[in-house]
Amino acid sequence: MAEGGRGASTPAQAVIGADVVVSVVVNAAQTEAVLFGQEGVAEAMAEGSVFVSSSTMDPAMARRLAKRLEAKGCLYLDAPISGGAQRAAEGALTILASGSPAAFAKAPTTRSSSSRRHSPRPGAPSTKAISSSGLCRSTKVR
Repeated sequence: MAEGGRGASTPAQAVIGADVVVSVVVNAAQTEAVLFGQEGVAEAMAEGSVFVSSSTMDPAMARRLAKRLEAKGCLYLDAPISGGAQRAAEGALTILASGSPAAFAKAPTTRSSSSRRHSPRPGAPSTKAISSSGLCRSTKVR
């Protein structure tokens, strides 16, 4: 907090006044809990703000979460992070992102050189991330 952060006792409190909310959790269940669970961020996000989901999940679930959040007047970017521990240590992770042009315009993290845009429909990056992960695992098994 010495660097300008502030404490919060709930996810909802943490996002009050934020234009962009970035969630980096493991899976769809955790993302759904962050968004819509008890005192989740969706209840406190302002209309027009953006939720950036950086979890790899089933593409259909990404679309469902986007639809639920968009019904509240907020924007959603499906933006899983790819690269693993080694690329993270090198500072070379990749963000695979899809969402509306309005969501991209408001989310500065998706304008970096390590971001790759996909379709305007959430779910496309999750498909790519799942495919890449599966290919990596099958390569290691052989």
